[in-house]
Amino acid sequence: MIVELTTLIMFILASFALILTPGPIVSLLLSETLTYGARQGLAVLLGAFVTGSLFLAVYVFGLAPLMMKLPHWAFDLVRYIGAVFLLFLSASMIRTSFKYGSSASEEELTAVPSFKAAFIKAFIAVLANPKAVVFFAAFFSQFIDATRPVQPQLITLSTVFICVGLIGDSCWIFFAHKARPWLYKKGGTRLINRISGTALGLGAILLLFLNP
Repeated sequence: MIVELTTLIMFILASFALILTPGPIVSLLLSETLTYGARQGLAVLLGAFVTGSLFLAVYVFGLAPLMMKLPHWAFDLVRYIGAVFLLFLSASMIRTSFKYGSSASEEELTAVPSFKAAFIKAFIAVLANPKAVVFFAAFFSQFIDATRPVQPQLITLSTVFICVGLIGDSCWIFFAHKARPWLYKKGGTRLINRISGTALGLGAILLLFLNP
């Protein structure tokens, strides 16, 4: 095997714990799914998958050192822009909640944004933390066997990490999708929008303090 079975199992468990930890993408997944449904949640999942895969590719194929030659302020600037973007979405969602009564029904929702719009939101949210490449280097190195060829191990672990990420984020979508009808019964559109806006706001705060 390219990676020993025991090491692979430990990597999968650690990856699941990491993926299921709330962060900017989890906040966006919950927000889009609660507000607009599972289809929008899947769009966020796809956007996060594409951007995350790009970051992994940068790390696996040895481009991380080139990125690290960029000044520290450049990474912080991108991160702050991403946080402001999430805060803007949060404020818009909460502001929208005051347009509806507590008994508003699902039909009273504003028009559902396009699949592409949700994809772009996720793309920006992940892109806002380019230092994730450095985090990957620190995380993956714990499971690399220096006595074996490194590149095949990195490709294998990256593939597994992506699969775990898809499964873990799908769990968040499933949870939000199941909770959505219950929340509508309890508070209608106003409650949904306020919960979604709060989730996005927390995601922005997490991104601001994210420094892998």
